[in-house]
Amino acid sequence: MISSTSPLSRSCLAFVLAGGRGTRLHELTDDECKPAVSFAGSSRIIDFALANVLNSGLRHALVATQYRPARLVSHVRSRWRARFAVHGGSIETLSSGGDEQTGYRGTADAVYRNIAAIDARAPRHVLVLAADHIYQMDYERLLADHVASGADVTVAAEVVPVSLAHGFGILGTDGEGRIVEFAEKPAAPATLPDRPDRSLASMGIYVFDWPLLRAALTADAADPRSSRDFGRDVLPRLIAGGNAFAHRFAAPGDGGRPGYWRDVGTIDALHEANMDLLRGPGQGGLDLDGWPLHVGWMGERREGGSLVFPDSEPAGLVAQSVVGPRVVLGEGARVLRSVLMPGAVVERGVRICNCVVAPDARLSGALVIGEDAEEDARWFRRTPGGVVLVDRRMLDRRRETRRILQGWRSGPAAAVAAGGRLPLG
Repeated sequence: MISSTSPLSRSCLAFVLAGGRGTRLHELTDDECKPAVSFAGSSRIIDFALANVLNSGLRHALVATQYRPARLVSHVRSRWRARFAVHGGSIETLSSGGDEQTGYRGTADAVYRNIAAIDARAPRHVLVLAADHIYQMDYERLLADHVASGADVTVAAEVVPVSLAHGFGILGTDGEGRIVEFAEKPAAPATLPDRPDRSLASMGIYVFDWPLLRAALTADAADPRSSRDFGRDVLPRLIAGGNAFAHRFAAPGDGGRPGYWRDVGTIDALHEANMDLLRGPGQGGLDLDGWPLHVGWMGERREGGSLVFPDSEPAGLVAQSVVGPRVVLGEGARVLRSVLMPGAVVERGVRICNCVVAPDARLSGALVIGEDAEEDARWFRRTPGGVVLVDRRMLDRRRETRRILQGWRSGPAAAVAAGGRLPLG
């Protein structure tokens, strides 16, 4: 169901930051940006932010792109443009006109350089959000809190374990929710007064009155010392002014239950978020019936606790795994706790466990992955959490190296055979 459009949501424009590479996803983002990476079936990471926009009653969005934008732009145009239009809205992509060196200098610069596009839509409020998290959120509640408090900026915030807080912007608030301190990825994070094991983290989601944000961005652009970043530059200045508030994140609906939010910035986190989907409705925190995704599909639940996309009919054994579209599994293949992205092929006799298999990768022969950590690390990318990323280039290098060794040729492959690891890009 889609939220009815209120005057408050009609006055707000969503500005979606979707230009990042996501370097910690390694080979998955060699050819496309992080928001375009496949997630659970035929969906992409950006789909969650855009579904939140529509479900919250917002009808207009701008999506700023930069790093390898072609697939993302195609996805937004083919999957989302008609969906926004049918609800009387619009969505457009905005190119930086450059790369990471010549394009947007930071998140604030991405918005600043598109002031004209925002002015043309004449919003009262602007919602700035990242496109690279998996979560469900009612932005209209955030807007309502922002208007009620009279804040210059309202920051969506989630409680996180203090052990993980060094990876976020951490907020300190008073009893009314006013932000009194902010530290970007601190070594010694501030904790909640009543929970010393928890910190309050910025979700990278901000609401501003547009005239105020426009002025703040213009001032930031004129500051030669600025890095043109919301977290490092714009927010600290507004917080210092004493009129910034935090909005506590919760799941959509009236139950007030904890919300589901995952930063899938690493291979381990991406794998874990896919595994969360296997817990069933309610248990993983995602409600795709009451808060629909609109485009893409997670797949059907099958015996063995897996999600399998309808056009992927596995002949082998699949358990506790997520199987995307156009995946082929040969008879006798065994797949456990793994993510098979669109177009992957796992041929007869292959065994894999705790893997993320990149799109269109073909696993063949007497291949076993996930049972021998040293052997996995020799050929593939094995994470600190024990997840193995497998893509076509790794498989090609492994195949060619083994072919050379079987012919007793000398060369770089000999170093691998002698115990060295296969060099990864």
